Amino acid sequence: MRDDYMKNLRYAVNFIRYFLRYSLTKKPQQANYDITWQCNLNCEHCYWKKYSYGKKELTDEEWEKAFKEHRKKGLICATLTGGEPSLRQNILSIANNVFDSIYIISNGTRKISENINRRIFVSLDGNRETHNGIRGANIFDKVIQNIKNDKRVVITSTLSKTNLGQIEEIVRIARDANVFGITFSLYTADSPNSNLLLKGNDIDYAISTLKKVKKENPDFVFLSSKMIDTFKTKEHIKNCFLRSKFVISYYPDLSVKTPCVLGQNIDCSTCGCIVPIYIHCIRKLDIESAKVISRMFDV
Repeated sequence: MRDDYMKNLRYAVNFIRYFLRYSLTKKPQQANYDITWQCNLNCEHCYWKKYSYGKKELTDEEWEKAFKEHRKKGLICATLTGGEPSLRQNILSIANNVFDSIYIISNGTRKISENINRRIFVSLDGNRETHNGIRGANIFDKVIQNIKNDKRVVITSTLSKTNLGQIEEIVRIARDANVFGITFSLYTADSPNSNLLLKGNDIDYAISTLKKVKKENPDFVFLSSKMIDTFKTKEHIKNCFLRSKFVISYYPDLSVKTPCVLGQNIDCSTCGCIVPIYIHCIRKLDIESAKVISRMFDV
């Protein structure tokens, strides 16, 4: 009984903290840092391929200086992306020492140092054949090896026309890997005419299947009913958190990325990104969503 009470109390405290952070603050408290232009894969759905590689990126010392300056200005949370952030593990360690919270978004091909006890989101988009095809390399087994039994890891799966039929199988693979849990996004396109984009009946199938796996795995699938419904309603787009004053995104040379972490070539009307959906649901005071988010980000 006491454990349940303490758990609910933590959910309530986190909900208030998230709501204040994402609704009432007057300046950015969260930043997304692309810490490198480098990536070791060539994924079919990745926005990153649209940008030029080989541009200037900050040195370790320059990143440390930037992190500390941003922390002094009030940034408390950093999301570290790329490229592939695990290719610059020194930067991960530096950010770990500077910010109150960090989240790492990785393709899982390199294991993150166990000294970094933070939430790590690792991409997994299907069974061996499908995932390798989407990622353009034979890396499925390596990813599973790197994440096996790692409770820092939450699997993130992006659903497109390629892997829509594998939602239940992806959840099973994540469970077998014994990670902390799994969440889903829908593919966000540069055009409503993209061949990968889910539309119409495909959206309906995705929603019904996500609700099914959520019901069957309530403590493992990090989605709420409202989050899942928002994939179709797109009601998060109008006041998108990632385009707001509360968050800022940077390229590896520390120039500002706009309008959001996905860059300039994205058609916002197609947005299926789970991050602004999470925050939208918090702002709508959805209690189920608050509990989901509290558990997922609590390391």
